[in-house]
Amino acid sequence: LEALASHDKDDDAVGPEVPRPPRQSEVPEAIYEPLVAALYRDPADVDLAQVAATIGRDVDPELLGAVLDVPPAELTPRLTALAENRILDIVPSTGAVRFHHALQRDLAYDLQPREIRDARHRRIAAMLRQTALHEGNRGVWAEVAAHHDRGNQPSDAVAAYVEAANELRQSGALHEARSLLDRAVELAFSDPALEPQEIDLRLRRSYLAVSTEGFASGAAVADLERAASLADHPERIPQRISVLTSTWAFRGARGELTAQRATAEDLGELVADSPGLSAQNMAGLGIADFLAGRHGEAYRLLTTATGDWEKAPPLAAESAGWHVPNSPGVSMYTHLGVSAWFVGDSSIEDYFALAGELASTQAFPTNAFSRCYLLGYQGWILTEEGRLDDALGAYGEMAGLGDQHGFDFWTITAMIHMEVVAARTLLSRSDPNPRELTDAAQRLARVTAIWTGLNTRAYEPYPLTWHAALLAAAGSSGAVPAFTEAFRLMDTLGLD
Repeated sequence: LEALASHDKDDDAVGPEVPRPPRQSEVPEAIYEPLVAALYRDPADVDLAQVAATIGRDVDPELLGAVLDVPPAELTPRLTALAENRILDIVPSTGAVRFHHALQRDLAYDLQPREIRDARHRRIAAMLRQTALHEGNRGVWAEVAAHHDRGNQPSDAVAAYVEAANELRQSGALHEARSLLDRAVELAFSDPALEPQEIDLRLRRSYLAVSTEGFASGAAVADLERAASLADHPERIPQRISVLTSTWAFRGARGELTAQRATAEDLGELVADSPGLSAQNMAGLGIADFLAGRHGEAYRLLTTATGDWEKAPPLAAESAGWHVPNSPGVSMYTHLGVSAWFVGDSSIEDYFALAGELASTQAFPTNAFSRCYLLGYQGWILTEEGRLDDALGAYGEMAGLGDQHGFDFWTITAMIHMEVVAARTLLSRSDPNPRELTDAAQRLARVTAIWTGLNTRAYEPYPLTWHAALLAAAGSSGAVPAFTEAFRLMDTLGLD
């Protein structure tokens, strides 16, 4: 409306020929010609407006001048003229330039021939990349990625999206990081030449999915299945190692214990020449035994594995070959501690302390996620020892970390275990109220159903058993079916 009100019909007679709108232009045809007339009032500045539109909403004049190869002394008066013509506005607080109206930006962008527009995106991406690499301004990687993407440079775009996602992950913005990887995966999936990059992208995205949704995340499983099909190639052994390691983790959480052990055995053949990775894999076999209830064998394997791991030369990274947000070392020491408790070794606190120290040295989200992993097992042992207040403290810390960082799985896990502690507290009374017992059983059943929905079947027998115990103490006829369901699930999972 503003353009129509200020439009002089005589402009059509003396101005340049008005280009027709592109077929997919966002500018309504009713105001197209007035906007074009205003933009072409000084044809010499059309390129300037188009480059500004290509850069984005808020335009740094220094970047704009660099892309146009125009010195500041020449650029400033041209920007002033466009501001006077109400094409551009200059933001007083930052000195940035933006279009007076979003439709003007859309128009300036749409009027560029595709090949020129793509070339400008590529030039902008290259300059922003230099800023990121050489001036330490790493916050621009998302912009770099977007310009490579729009400039039809998929490989460069994928690399920049990874950099941007890494920054967001480290800052705690896990969902935002995942959304950038979504676009990177789309690009890689559409180009067979980018298959190796697609494997890496899906491993990274599954890592973020596990961080928020837990080890059995359906999104993570889908990514890993696709990555496994791509990594099944003799020249992609390192990537296959990473895929199998992540697959081992989700199989355990889902209760697919036979398949988990087979995955570890396949992995063992691939890492035989790496002492560090071999030790991690032996620990994986020990953890599989632990989940199946074979605590003596788990203790034996984990004791050997941690000893070998401590003596092995450091890996290129502590989590080399490991695309799970839980530190492998934390997992090893945690399970060694719990296995030691089951076989009567009093070193459990020493192993838990080692796990805690190692978790604290990791980058985010591995540090907080690994801490939650350790707290889960600490709380469990404290519950089994009857130290219920201490157990609630561990689960409270887990819930706090889950809420703080968006680790929904750990928040839910803490909630379930707190209900188990509440059940244990009720059952420890000399004369518990049947109504309270029934209410507690119902609460525990509701929260355990969330685990069922997340497909974390390996962990369900524990709360299901306490649910049945509550019903039995309340004198409910539902106790026998509840115990039967818990034992049936243990048999299905192959738990000893």
